[in-house]
Amino acid sequence: MTAQGSAYTRLDRALATGDPLIVRMAAIECPRLSTADALRIVLVHASADRVRYPRLAARWVGKVAREQPLALGDLDALVGALLDLGQDYVAGCRSLEDAAMELGLADVAAAVRRHAPAA
Repeated sequence: MTAQGSAYTRLDRALATGDPLIVRMAAIECPRLSTADALRIVLVHASADRVRYPRLAARWVGKVAREQPLALGDLDALVGALLDLGQDYVAGCRSLEDAAMELGLADVAAAVRRHAPAA
């Protein structure tokens, strides 16, 4: 561990900056990302890097599909929320948080709340 902390601590600090490049550089150092941490990366890109956002969002849905026992319809709800997020960040955050809570993904909902603009 460096004087700057663990890779995950550096990722938390990078996420706080909201700079997609800094976030990507910090994420590379992490051996494994949770679904919630991966979503936090997606959220930064949804608001600051519209070019990379769609691909990162799709990869995140793939991660959820591999790691969570969800049905296809459940994934559809998450995809719909991510599409909303790409159009209107505030409304998309609400939609994504609601979908996550309905699906029992409390850590994902908490990640959205951490990054959602204050209402």
